[in-house]
Amino acid sequence: MHLFLNGGGAGENTAAALEAFGRVLDPEKPVLYLPFAMPPDRYPDCLLWAKGELGRVPSAGIEMAESGAELLSRRLSDYAALFIGGGNTFRLLGALRESGALDKTAACLDGGGVVFGASAGAILFGKDIASCAADDKNEWGLADTAGLDRMAGMDLLCHYGSRAPERDAASREYLLRYSAETGRRVLALPERDTLCLHGGQAALIGDRPCSLFADGAEWVFDPPQLAEALFAEKQA
Repeated sequence: MHLFLNGGGAGENTAAALEAFGRVLDPEKPVLYLPFAMPPDRYPDCLLWAKGELGRVPSAGIEMAESGAELLSRRLSDYAALFIGGGNTFRLLGALRESGALDKTAACLDGGGVVFGASAGAILFGKDIASCAADDKNEWGLADTAGLDRMAGMDLLCHYGSRAPERDAASREYLLRYSAETGRRVLALPERDTLCLHGGQAALIGDRPCSLFADGAEWVFDPPQLAEALFAEKQA
C-alpha cells in the first residue's frame, strides 16, 4: 500500500508530499477525488481546488465521485489513486459508512492501492476519529467513531501548530485529556507535514515540528522525521 496522510495544507505546503505521491502513480490512469467531508453544494468548488492541487501530479486527469453510492459503482482498478479531501471528519466517515463505501476504501488500500488523504481525509485512517472532536462537530451524530486504523493503532489530528494560538491551545488541552482517558496515542501534524506509509515502511515529509500525545502528555518531534521510529517499530 501507499498511504499519504497530510496535515491539511495546500499549495507549497503540500508540494513535496505531492511530488512523492506522483512518483508512485500510474500516469496513464486518472485520480479519483472524494469530497465527502464537505457539504454537497460545495463539491464544484472542491473539484476546482483538487484539480489545482493535483495539477503537478502526473495522471490522466482528475475525476470526482459525488456520493458513496457512486464510489461503490466505480471500479477502483481504473484509477491511479484515491484523493480524499478535507472538511468535517465526522461527515466523511458517516457518508462512507452509511453508503457501504468505507469497506471499499479500505480494500483499495489493502489491495496495494494508493491513497492521499488531506486533513479529514487523513484523520479517517487513524484508529479513531474522535481525536478531532475539539475541531470538528459530530454533525452526523456518530456513536461509532472508529477509523480505518492504518496508523499502527494511533489516531491523527491535522492543522496542529498551523492555526491561531488559541485554537492550538484548545486542541492541546483536549488531546492531553483524550489520551489520558482513552489510553490512545495521537499524532498531531502541522499543515506542512505528511506521514507516508509504504507497506511496513514509514517516512515523514515536512519541516515543522509534530507532536505525539500519549498518557496525558505531549512529546514534540523537531525535526519531525524523528517520529518515524514510532511507526517503524509498530509496523515491523
